[in-house]
Amino acid sequence: MSTEEEEVIEEVREEEVGEEEEEVLRGFSIDALELMLSRVEELERYLRSPPPTTTTYVEEVKKEPEKEEKQPPKRSRRKKKSK
Repeated sequence: MSTEEEEVIEEVREEEVGEEEEEVLRGFSIDALELMLSRVEELERYLRSPPPTTTTYVEEVKKEPEKEEKQPPKRSRRKKKSK
C-alpha cells in the first residue's frame, strides 16, 4: 500500500471547555461523528428494549415472510381472427 492510499489517523485530544467541563473531541470527520451517534442511539434502544424470548422471536419470524422473487404476470396471447 502506498503512502498516498494510507489514511492519516490523528490522535484524538480531549479538552475541557468552560466551567461545565465538557469534553471536545477533535480529529474526527462529521461523517464519523454521525456514525458514532447512530451507533450509540442503536445501543440505547437495544438496552431499553425487553430481552428477546423465544415466543417474541417466533412472532417476529412469522411477521416477516420470506421475500420471494416476483415474476411478472404472464400475458395471455389472443389469436387474431382471420376474415
